[in-house]
Amino acid sequence: MMKRYLNINILKTKRSGIRKLLLIFPILFVLLDFLLFSSTGYLSTSIVNQWSYFGMDIFLSIILSMIILNDKKANYIDFAKSLPINTIKYEFANILNGIVISIIVSILMTIFVIIMNLFTKYYLPASHYIIAIWGIFLCTIWMIPLYLLISRKTNWFITFLIAIVGAILRLDPHSLIGKIDPFNWGAIFTVPWIKMNINGIPLNSNISYAVWPIIASIIFFLILLVVDLSIYKKDFES
Repeated sequence: MMKRYLNINILKTKRSGIRKLLLIFPILFVLLDFLLFSSTGYLSTSIVNQWSYFGMDIFLSIILSMIILNDKKANYIDFAKSLPINTIKYEFANILNGIVISIIVSILMTIFVIIMNLFTKYYLPASHYIIAIWGIFLCTIWMIPLYLLISRKTNWFITFLIAIVGAILRLDPHSLIGKIDPFNWGAIFTVPWIKMNINGIPLNSNISYAVWPIIASIIFFLILLVVDLSIYKKDFES
């Protein structure tokens, strides 16, 4: 049954620009980083650093708001109200679709970064980049229910603006309050793996690996999941 709801959400994006953006965004992101950082010798490291700092955030805000915008234009919500469906499962499948999209873009970024590593002067084992990228995936998973909810209650611009503000106005990740900032979690996890600070300066010494950002992100995801499902059910039945 859950598979049927997920297939419905996947099919909704078939004739939209969402699938094209899923491929175009990471390609443009890597190409831009190539132009900006290839001469520094830290190409792969810089790509992963930028991806953790704002790349994944911006991507999710755009792609998820496009999904909701597509729903609104096609009147999918009104159409769904006329069907005998489980509202919780329907919205949960929408969130699963967002997770699938996040997994796909993480796979693409992993492939691109490994390729770009061939052009990197200061080499790190590919395993470091792979762990960092998939750590970013887990550290940003909480954004999926949040951005879907915000896009549904407001519009794509507000969602995109929140992602931009979250990326720009970050608190110091070394401070206690900075560690509470969820927009910092992906970067905090990534730094020790790629040996580069969030500001783009290579580390002079090793720092301990942090698993807590992943745990915090998953817990926050579960909280936002419950909130989103509750609000969606209330709106759907109103």
